[in-house]
Amino acid sequence: MSYCLDANVFIERMQREYPLDLFEPVWAHVSAMLNDGRCLVLDKVMDEVNGRQDEISDGVNEHVPSSAIVDTTPLVLTTYPGVIQWATSKPQYMPKALAEFATDSIADAWLVAHALETGACVITNEISSPHSKARIKIPDCCNALSVSHMQFLPFLRESGFTL
Repeated sequence: MSYCLDANVFIERMQREYPLDLFEPVWAHVSAMLNDGRCLVLDKVMDEVNGRQDEISDGVNEHVPSSAIVDTTPLVLTTYPGVIQWATSKPQYMPKALAEFATDSIADAWLVAHALETGACVITNEISSPHSKARIKIPDCCNALSVSHMQFLPFLRESGFTL
């Protein structure tokens, strides 16, 4: 199985829980998985991370080889509207949540579309919130569309990381 990493894996985990200077083995493991093709990062995720222009984006660029960055494919382009349609079919979501989910500067819907098309597992730190009105959470979209997903710590365990 391949894994697609959400931007918040890098942004939140590098910043709060697994900073590069203290947890280099964690990021070396992720980097190795990126290098051998078990993990990938969508171009949209890199755009989201690089929009920050800070030490986190510098760290991500240092640990994500260009070979692990996947461009949006024509098949994903055809799947993406279905992901957006799922979201717009849910009357609970406020217009702002729908607009954010569908914007190109946020990779969430693209990540789900890629995983739906390829069978990859989405790695995100978002927590399901099926009754949310203000934000569409990746796990809720994944659950509705039968896309595999998990958080970062279970991913590390499943991928064989040890200290």
